[in-house]
Amino acid sequence: MADTLFVTGRLAEPALRSVLGDLDIPHQVAVMNITVAALMTTRWIARRLELPDGVDQIVIPGLVEGDVETLAEATGVPVQKGPVDVLSLPEWYGREAVRAVAEADDPPAREAVRHIGDWLGIGVANLINLFNPGIVIFGGMLRDVYPRAAAQVRTRIANNVLAVSRGVQLRVSALGDDATLVGGAELGFSELLANPLDVVGARTTRAGAHG
Repeated sequence: MADTLFVTGRLAEPALRSVLGDLDIPHQVAVMNITVAALMTTRWIARRLELPDGVDQIVIPGLVEGDVETLAEATGVPVQKGPVDVLSLPEWYGREAVRAVAEADDPPAREAVRHIGDWLGIGVANLINLFNPGIVIFGGMLRDVYPRAAAQVRTRIANNVLAVSRGVQLRVSALGDDATLVGGAELGFSELLANPLDVVGARTTRAGAHG
C-alpha cells in the first residue's frame, strides 16, 4: 500500500508525528524549511517539495492558502487540505472515511448508509423528545452523512418523536470545518457585536482620557 505524505513545518512536526503514530495508516512526513506551517502557500510548497518514492497522495495543513490543484499539478498526485489543528487529524480521517462510504454507489455502501441513518434518526428523535428544539443542525462528520441518509433519518424521527415536538427543522452546518474558528472569533468579539456603539464609544472616551 502506498504512503500518504503529510507536509508540515518545524514547529508542528513533533505533534504531527505523535498523532500519526496512533493512526493505522502508511505515511511519510515532509518537514518544510519553515517554522509555522500556516504561513505556507500551495505555490510555495510546490516550488520546494521533493516528492519521495511510494507516495500516492499528499495532505497539507488546513490553514495553508492556495488551490490544492496547484500542488497536485506540480507533484502528479492528489492533494487534500487536512484539519486546521493537527490534533484533529483522527477525527478528520474518520470523516473522510465516512464520506467515502457515503459517496460510493454500490450495495454494501448503500446498506451502510441506511444503517447509519437508522441509528442517527433514533438518536436525534430522542434528543428532540428531551429538548424540543426548533432546529437540529448536523455538523462534523454528520454533515457529510445526513444528506445521503436524510430519508432514513426523517422516517425514524417521524416514527419516534412525540407529537408536541413534530415540525423540527433538520439542517447541515453552513460553516463546515470553519465552525470552530468562526465560533471562537464571535466569542472573542461578542461584546462588540452585541453593543457596537457602546463599546466603541467607551474605548474612544478612554483613549481621549489617556491622550
